[in-house]
Amino acid sequence: MAAGTEAGELGASEARFAAADPGKEWRRGQGLPVVPAFDGYRALAILGVVLFHVFFVSGVLTSSLDSAGGLITWAILPRGIEMLFIVSGFVVFLPTVARDGDFGRIGAYAIRRGARILPAYWVALAVAILLLATVSDSPGVPGVGPIVEHFTMLQTPALLWDQDFPLGLNVIAPVWTLSPEITFYIVLPLVASFFFRRPLVGLAVAVAVVLIWHALGHDPNWVAGIFGADLSQVSVDRISRFYASQFPNWAFAFATGMIGAWAYVRIRDRWPTELIEKRAAIATVLGLVAFAPFVYLAWDEAVASSQGIYAQESLVVTFGYPAALAATMVALSLAPAWMQRPVANGAIRRIADISYGVYLIHFAVIFFALREFSLPHDRSLWAVVAWSLVVFPVSIVYGYLSARFLERPIRRWAHRFGRREQAAAEARAPA
Repeated sequence: MAAGTEAGELGASEARFAAADPGKEWRRGQGLPVVPAFDGYRALAILGVVLFHVFFVSGVLTSSLDSAGGLITWAILPRGIEMLFIVSGFVVFLPTVARDGDFGRIGAYAIRRGARILPAYWVALAVAILLLATVSDSPGVPGVGPIVEHFTMLQTPALLWDQDFPLGLNVIAPVWTLSPEITFYIVLPLVASFFFRRPLVGLAVAVAVVLIWHALGHDPNWVAGIFGADLSQVSVDRISRFYASQFPNWAFAFATGMIGAWAYVRIRDRWPTELIEKRAAIATVLGLVAFAPFVYLAWDEAVASSQGIYAQESLVVTFGYPAALAATMVALSLAPAWMQRPVANGAIRRIADISYGVYLIHFAVIFFALREFSLPHDRSLWAVVAWSLVVFPVSIVYGYLSARFLERPIRRWAHRFGRREQAAAEARAPA
């Protein structure tokens, strides 16, 4: 195939994806880069989290602790959360880097980010409440307090002060990740320009935030003592478990995505494509080699933990896992097209476009199936297949409907509103 023909087909392909996704359409119109591999990373991370929960409900997790399969079930699939935070850091910060540090209008940014995450999330909460009110043997609809805390994105901080807090309204527990996510959206405008000018200093600040947060999480009585309080052992145990779910614990993961965006643009601006692809191919292989020991350590620590995957992990894993992962992700996104194919092909990118709805609803599907169907939990292969045949198709159909009829229309409106806000601001500016 001639180079010009191939480039034309790639351009047509990107145009189709841009037309389907308002965010890509906006970036394409602004001349900002769209990185196909990062679509694939998002899709794979979310599918991995869904599969992890299928393994959980089928009983496989408890039988895979010490087996070779434990590397996948405990050190890769659930840590798709880290990949999602890295993707967010990269994708949301990339326009600032591409515009040489210009963050743009905060109002337009806030509208776009709010449209991206809130409406579909609120609808998923409404679905959860409906299931609680109608499904047999449900725990019942929680009080007004937890519902308000969920609708205002305070569900994850609430875990620190209420040990009986109904996370996800007892239906969609994975929405805990949206609290750190939206906190990142709020923090980013405050730090984006500085991070662009001093990325290594910004990364060092993120390291310091995580270190301080870890220290406080493991010794919360020290903080309480400053205010003359003394926490009960129950409170100490609760904080020591759930501190790892809060935004400060993920500051470094977001920051690795941001510095990845900075490096991506700098590399593409500095060297020719042929040289970049050659070196990126080598860097991808080296990145995978460097990543492997952190996967093993994450598995080993998850098996030994009694308080969840992240609460008792070592700082070596806390910093090494996302750093090696982010470096490998960026390297692969710059590698030759044939190396990127597993994460940048059309099928996986189409799943990425509907993946937010899949993530929001898959646990509700499990909640419903647990109470209405007699699916196996005997740790067998058939149990995994049976649950997969229910959870994946229903979640993917819901994700498509959510993207097609809710998310994309609202996001297109948000982008049009943002452009009008931008134009009005420019018209008010002095000549």
